[in-house]
Amino acid sequence: MNAMSVFIIVSAVATSCDASAFLRPHGPAESEDLTRDRVLRSLFSELSTETDQAGLQGLEEELRPMYAALPKGAHGELEPPTVRYALHRYFVQKHGWNMKGLEAGREVNATLAPELGAIFGQSMQSQGTSLARLALLASKLTDLVQKEAGHNLAHIYTALKFSATSRIKKKDAEAAFKWYLVMYLLGDSTEDLDRQQLVAAERDIIDMYPAWRSVKMWSKDLDQTLAFNQQARRNPFVDADVSFEQSSTMVQELGNNFGSFQKMECQSLKGALMEMEMGGTGRIALADFYQVGLKEDWQFNENAGYLRSLGALDESDPHRPSIFIPNYLHSQTNCLSTSGFYSVCCTNECEGLLGHLESEIAAPRALPSRIAALVGHLESDTVAAPRNLSSIQLARLGQIAELHGGEVPLHGRLFAQWMHHAYPRECPFPHLTGSTSALSQEEWHKSTGGESPLATKEDMQRRAAASGASLSEQELQPLPWMDIEELVDPSQASQQSSSLAAWSLRIVAVVSVVASLAFRLVFSGKGLRSGTGEDKMERFLV
Repeated sequence: MNAMSVFIIVSAVATSCDASAFLRPHGPAESEDLTRDRVLRSLFSELSTETDQAGLQGLEEELRPMYAALPKGAHGELEPPTVRYALHRYFVQKHGWNMKGLEAGREVNATLAPELGAIFGQSMQSQGTSLARLALLASKLTDLVQKEAGHNLAHIYTALKFSATSRIKKKDAEAAFKWYLVMYLLGDSTEDLDRQQLVAAERDIIDMYPAWRSVKMWSKDLDQTLAFNQQARRNPFVDADVSFEQSSTMVQELGNNFGSFQKMECQSLKGALMEMEMGGTGRIALADFYQVGLKEDWQFNENAGYLRSLGALDESDPHRPSIFIPNYLHSQTNCLSTSGFYSVCCTNECEGLLGHLESEIAAPRALPSRIAALVGHLESDTVAAPRNLSSIQLARLGQIAELHGGEVPLHGRLFAQWMHHAYPRECPFPHLTGSTSALSQEEWHKSTGGESPLATKEDMQRRAAASGASLSEQELQPLPWMDIEELVDPSQASQQSSSLAAWSLRIVAVVSVVASLAFRLVFSGKGLRSGTGEDKMERFLV
């Protein structure tokens, strides 16, 4: 296995942060170092175990379209930054999991490389990650998540004094599952809990999570669906009781499918944002954002500093700051940190659109005419198809291709920016690397030395009062455009730079030849008098 690739995954685990809800009272917190050490030991153990080959083959087929379209290194396989990007995309699309450490803007801890080299017996100069290795990494990370769910359920059983080695009554299993769901939504540790603390946690979730009743109903439907699917495999004489393995399967399915419930909540949030949209731009005025926030108890109340750090604040018009709908929707402020390994966030609809293009193109780059034809027939939740792209859109696509030698890289910042213009309500505006930070509210609170990420009521009222009459379409500022490229794989940028450098050297060489010939022409009386010098120069250049 590629040691560098696995190093990235370990870093994803190693950088996992406190997952509790923002500014909620907590019990005694476990040392971050102890948690990290235990997780790493678990990861090392898991990566050395056997894996279901049939499951791996299925994973390979799921990953194949994206793998085929991703840029490869010199040896035809994925480089480490692309592995990180690919795994992030896979888990977000598959389960709605925003794996900690794989998101853009997270730092990778390079101190773990020696341990990984020892485990796999390979140096850091590995030649890349194949499709099979990528599938194995995805499989092992999934296994870790599933085992975490089982351990957390075992802690709930211990708190309730239920046996994990013998069957328990169905009502007891349902109670254990309910409190597992409570702790899952709060994102708190389940270790060393007692029944009294679980009861208090349920009171907390009722106060903090407006969708608690809805998610309970959804989870019951999930339980009934799972029971129906397993009906043929169950013993009819012991159905009244439930084994720990059955309960463990249920909590694993909860994690696998909770993203679908979150997606419904996100669609509702998107609808609320769309009602405030300014003229089809995918943006809402900050003043309007706060006007609605003043009427709500739990949303649209982040302050401008936190919104700016998330990349959700558009200040290209300094007199009328606004919010990018998709940037806000997909940001950490709308995530539930339900696991030590991942948060459940709003699914990035743009990645689904990009996935369609990847499947059709099956290559890292494509001609602008090919992309324009595909996008013209690709509809989204808010964009109808077929449609004709504007002359500006076509011109910018051509400019991106010109920068890259005639084809458009699908995994670069400029194309992501182009997609934002093509689908402003689905595709986030791509900020420059390092200019934003993917921090939760609690992480931002800690990183700023205790500053609240939420706006005060007075600040919201002041900004909301600045809202004037709606702007006409002519008065709206155009969506911002920055002519700065960044590629997913930095090595591709290096190759591009090398190509541009070689091209520049060729130009210099040609200019030198022409200058030399011109010099000779000027000082050659024979050439000037007879005109044969020009003929000689033309033959030489040909």
